[in-house]
Amino acid sequence: RNPDVRNYRSQAYAARSHALYEQGKYLPAVDSAYLGTLEKYDNVECHLNRIRAYIARREWDKAINSCNRVIGLDARSAEAYCQRGFAYGNKERYDQAITDHNKAIELNPKLALAYQRRAAAQIGKKKFPEAVKDLEQALQIQPNLAEALCDRAMLMAANRAPSKAEA
Repeated sequence: RNPDVRNYRSQAYAARSHALYEQGKYLPAVDSAYLGTLEKYDNVECHLNRIRAYIARREWDKAINSCNRVIGLDARSAEAYCQRGFAYGNKERYDQAITDHNKAIELNPKLALAYQRRAAAQIGKKKFPEAVKDLEQALQIQPNLAEALCDRAMLMAANRAPSKAEA
């Protein structure tokens, strides 16, 4: 087939996959993204859409495998490292999660979600001071990041410091 047609079809599948994901239709989103990769394997957006849907479905191993594909295609994808770190964290593989979040932050220091998710891994390791620092950094970058606000409130409540817990 004509490469331009394959690229166009792949982009169309990526857009469809994203729309399905936004509607909460995660399995059809995965399927549509997969069809996009059949048209053009190196369409990173299709792979990222699959990752997002796998994470929404709590399919951690599939998310990790898809992240590995993206990193193989684009080693500078901060989102892929952040998503893989999140999946590792949910599998209680906190050291791997922290390593991936460190890489995501190295690639994109303004990725607030990477700081928040690294904090979650730090909490899993019971490293609360490090977690608080990461949450503060996440909120400095993105003041309304709900996950960071909730995590900070939980940590501060556990330490009985309610004034800091208020958003």
